[in-house]
Amino acid sequence: MLSNHNVIKAKSLLSTAASLAATAMVIRTIAYDFLPPQIKNYFSSSFQSLSHHFSSQLTIVIEEFRGLTLNQVFEAADIYLGSKSTIPSIQRLKIGKTEKENKLAISIDRDGIVVDVYENVEMRWKLVCTQVESIHSRETNHGDLNASLRSEVRQHELSFHKKNKDIVLSSYLPYILGKAKKFREDNKTVNLHTANYGRWDQNDIELKHPMTFKTLAMDLKLKEAVMEDLENFMNGEEYYRRIGKAWKRDTVGTSKFHRWALFMLRRSAHHYLHNDHRERLDPALLRPGRMDMHVHMSYCNASVFKQLALNYLGISDHGVFQKIERLLEEVNVTPAEVAGELMKKNSNEDDALQG
Repeated sequence: MLSNHNVIKAKSLLSTAASLAATAMVIRTIAYDFLPPQIKNYFSSSFQSLSHHFSSQLTIVIEEFRGLTLNQVFEAADIYLGSKSTIPSIQRLKIGKTEKENKLAISIDRDGIVVDVYENVEMRWKLVCTQVESIHSRETNHGDLNASLRSEVRQHELSFHKKNKDIVLSSYLPYILGKAKKFREDNKTVNLHTANYGRWDQNDIELKHPMTFKTLAMDLKLKEAVMEDLENFMNGEEYYRRIGKAWKRDTVGTSKFHRWALFMLRRSAHHYLHNDHRERLDPALLRPGRMDMHVHMSYCNASVFKQLALNYLGISDHGVFQKIERLLEEVNVTPAEVAGELMKKNSNEDDALQG
């Protein structure tokens, strides 16, 4: 058992500790209430700098805006982290959808934390939201939308071990940008707009079709040339910028070509002029510099017929193919006429091919 002396000594120590704690609380309260904000901020920042100096963690701050422009890294991180919604540690998510999106847009909510692993490196993400004054109660900052556009400033904070800095900057963040770009393109819809009497119709139609440009019933060599031209154009944004020309293409073709070529386009501007009577067009529209490519959709030939047979009957070869191909060299028939015959008897390929 403790002696009376030890008990008295322990009580004395506890009393002293309690007094020191109470004194510290009083000093903290006085300091908080009476010290100027500049001094408080100085001590606070000094303490944080000291703690960061001894920390092995590095934090990258990704703000929502860069001046007046949306920060692409923030947007990409938002999309990428939303795709990680199945991670058990996530407790709050935001879900939304616009009319032009075909999938739900998922993102983490304010103060949400996501732990990602990339090349065996742990990446800790946190969405930090700071409330700011209402735009109506202060002067607008025209140089930074972080404070002007919304009632809160949002930023992603990415924390990781300092030794992995190069991996994050040279590999992980570019990887996120690429994943977000692919997600946006997969989530886009293609809409058709109509021009009536020189004005664009405000009502657009969402284009939903199971086929692609690759399955278009078109002369094989011509299709390869058009696809090569479109691919070169889609990958040529930097080239157009370097030579000082607008990144756009203008093509003359039929209405059918116009519909199918839409499948090739995403962010760029590609304009099509379609007409069934080229000879009736104003020559000024066809001169060099106006239209970059002319596409003539002619009568059905062997390559077009094979594509139609694959599209409508699901076959790539048949005993009568050679006979049909010889007939196509002698008779002018449009792909639409051939397609109509194949559709009539699509349940029996022999009957369809015999006509």
